Amino acid sequence: MFSLAFFINARLGFPLRRPSSSIFLSLFFGLQCFSAEFPFRTWTSNNGVEIQARLISMSEEKITIERSDSRQFLFPLSILSNQDQDYVQNAFEDVEGHSVL
Repeated sequence: MFSLAFFINARLGFPLRRPSSSIFLSLFFGLQCFSAEFPFRTWTSNNGVEIQARLISMSEEKITIERSDSRQFLFPLSILSNQDQDYVQNAFEDVEGHSVL
């Protein structure tokens, strides 16, 4: 006897999942729309080196930025220019102030 799950797995190539995992995935990806996505901008280091990237995250005194080719870089906040350090601090204060959760 064939079941619907067997048919879906055989025809479409993926198994039918339990509803609980679907709910979890929907909730997880649904909350991603509330996460901040920062714009691409020019970042400048203390010694004048520039890079076009967007801010991804900050953990303690380190930040992660991402270039348009999706390559990510993690480095200390202290190597950025004062203007960029201020930008990072203000960006995360704004996000925390407007948090949905």
